[in-house]
Amino acid sequence: MIRPFSSGLLLAIASVPSAFANEIWYVDGSASPGGNGSVGAPFQTISVAVANPALQELDRIEVAPGVYDERFTLWKDVGIVSAAGPLRTVIRVPDASPDGLVVVGNARAKLSGFTVTGAGSFPSYLIGMQGGTLERCILLGPGGPFGGFATGVSGTDATTVRNCTITGFATGVTHPHTWPSPTVVNTIAAGNTWDLEATVVSFSCYGSGFGIPPNQGNIVGAPSWFDGPGRDLHLLPGSPCIDAGEPGHPFDPDGSRADIGALPFDAAWAPTVTYCTSKVNSLGCVPSIGSSGTASASSTQPFQVFAQQELNHKSGLLFWGFAPKNQPYQGGWLCVHAPLRRSALMDSGGSSVGNDCTGAFTFDFNAELRAGNDPQLTPGRVVYFQFWSRDGQASFNSHRTDALAVTLLP
Repeated sequence: MIRPFSSGLLLAIASVPSAFANEIWYVDGSASPGGNGSVGAPFQTISVAVANPALQELDRIEVAPGVYDERFTLWKDVGIVSAAGPLRTVIRVPDASPDGLVVVGNARAKLSGFTVTGAGSFPSYLIGMQGGTLERCILLGPGGPFGGFATGVSGTDATTVRNCTITGFATGVTHPHTWPSPTVVNTIAAGNTWDLEATVVSFSCYGSGFGIPPNQGNIVGAPSWFDGPGRDLHLLPGSPCIDAGEPGHPFDPDGSRADIGALPFDAAWAPTVTYCTSKVNSLGCVPSIGSSGTASASSTQPFQVFAQQELNHKSGLLFWGFAPKNQPYQGGWLCVHAPLRRSALMDSGGSSVGNDCTGAFTFDFNAELRAGNDPQLTPGRVVYFQFWSRDGQASFNSHRTDALAVTLLP
């Protein structure tokens, strides 16, 4: 059960004018101590900026990229805004009280463009709001109801949560049980035990909730993130949250209707991640996998998946599938889950005489996409790759590289 707010334990963030009228104060965690908040001598922490006696109503605190291990209390109509957005600016609340971020503001206060999470364990909320606006923020809980914050946002009927992404809590958004409900719009609440409780919701994506008044434009279901468990909360191509935000909201950077969530859909976002472990070959070299280009059937350029540090002039192949694996196998590791697809055998090339590790394999996967032989190779799908090759002096006469996870673009 979420406790009602106590004095001084509120994050109050309110509807704001289009711009703050007075001074801009600067914060940079990499700055030298003793700054005065100017662009040339920024404060080192947000809490120092908030406590600055010269801070006035409608001022703006602009925060440089970085990780800020702190909590702070805001009592004025001030905007606290990141300069580079939530992927590069993190507030990590330390384990020092029963509640999370401590900010109390008035009607026009605002917190915008941060990832907010906890460095420790708290029984109550990460952010408490008594009025105000929380926007373009990512709130990350520990992934369940035990340990860490119970609630992402607890707010009143004067509270607006707009274009945020909230995951990993017992309850994503709720209210103190003696207060009316906050308003949630253009927001993704997913991957929580309960995503929403008794909130006024419109044009949002959520999976579970109770006591929610009916409103228009909501999508009940999974938001389709690139990697929810891995906290890559970019929207996959085809996500129902794309172009589904409030119609009157400003357009996204691509000029389309607003997307739901803290991160607008980015058609060029295609993370490539290596994982698993290579098997050392018989010459003591560690073959490794890599890639160049973009995996897209519509691209006229190749997407090369390659292996380096291979034995020279040995046969090998690339295999791939749609789920990762990390299992000891034949003296090495099997990193891709069956069923598997395979390339034709290739020769590693390299030195024409002797034995060394100058060999390499290269496979253009975009040619495979353009061929259209596999209907499962669709945009947004994550494909997992690993190379196998002959090694007559190794256990089981073979070795394998580490593995690569690649997201397919349209």
